[in-house]
Amino acid sequence: MPGLKAKCPDEFISISKRNSSIIDEALNEYLSNPTEIVFINEISLFFPFGDFEKVEKILKKARTVILTGYYGHLLANDLGTGIFNKKKAFMELLMGYADLIIYLPPPISVFKEIIEETNTENLNYKV
Repeated sequence: MPGLKAKCPDEFISISKRNSSIIDEALNEYLSNPTEIVFINEISLFFPFGDFEKVEKILKKARTVILTGYYGHLLANDLGTGIFNKKKAFMELLMGYADLIIYLPPPISVFKEIIEETNTENLNYKV
């Protein structure tokens, strides 16, 4: 998750592009040797730099497609890059193809990382 690792906008964009590139290679591999069933974990990491039309091709080739991806606000801090809004728009486009959408909360480890990284000294309330 770029938002949890990046320290500046350029690093956020670099991590996002690298994620997209890695997933793009896997999608190309699938398209060169398609199967009836495809499962893609964390498709949201493919966006916003990935080609949505490539995902559409996969949706048309496979009989059953199961995708997971992030669609929430917990990780909305994209360091001002605009990536969060574009990624969310891609996920909404993708949901338009879905027969079933299941919303799940993020894993507890994400909450723990956010709590650990939050500088509580700058908060305006006392615990």
